[in-house]
Amino acid sequence: MKRIQGVCAGILLLVTSSLAGAGEARQAPARRIAVADLQAPAAAPWLGAAVADAVIGKLAGAEGLILLERHEVALLLARAGVKADAQAIPDTLADTPAGKLLGCNALVVGSVQVNGPLDAEATPVRVTAKLVGATSGAVPQAGSVVLDGTVGMLFDLETRLADAVGAGLGCEVPRMQLEAREEVSLAAHQLLSEGMVLLAEGEA
Repeated sequence: MKRIQGVCAGILLLVTSSLAGAGEARQAPARRIAVADLQAPAAAPWLGAAVADAVIGKLAGAEGLILLERHEVALLLARAGVKADAQAIPDTLADTPAGKLLGCNALVVGSVQVNGPLDAEATPVRVTAKLVGATSGAVPQAGSVVLDGTVGMLFDLETRLADAVGAGLGCEVPRMQLEAREEVSLAAHQLLSEGMVLLAEGEA
């Protein structure tokens, strides 16, 4: 009887170990994601960096993603000879010299258009972004997204953009992370973005 119990225990241990190993094998490796500064109006050059920072912050809560620092992304793009232009960049950089040089799995580029004064909440705003794969299979649903709103809806546009990028990458961004809003005003958003730019320049 003791021998039978020992055999059963051994089989149970083997099955448990096999299941655990299978679970580890199914776990996909973390993907490195680059979010470039969005192109912005000449009157508000900080705006593109502000939106990029917000998207990075919201995606940081998604499992399996490693978000690169903005200044690191700028260096990678320059090294790869890639212009962060959603209109000019191809739908994928996978298996291209630029894609290999970027050192990341996926890239987000885009622009922010403001049709009027930034100090008026009703001023129309359009955020355009493109998600492209820098390596094969990195982006299940690559493509472009166009979001329309107003200056007063800028924080909501950032949330919708982060949600769209997460969906394109095939990962779920925690709702609490998506809806987190650290800045209390557009002016605070500007100050934070400009401060981050100065900090990055100081580290360069």
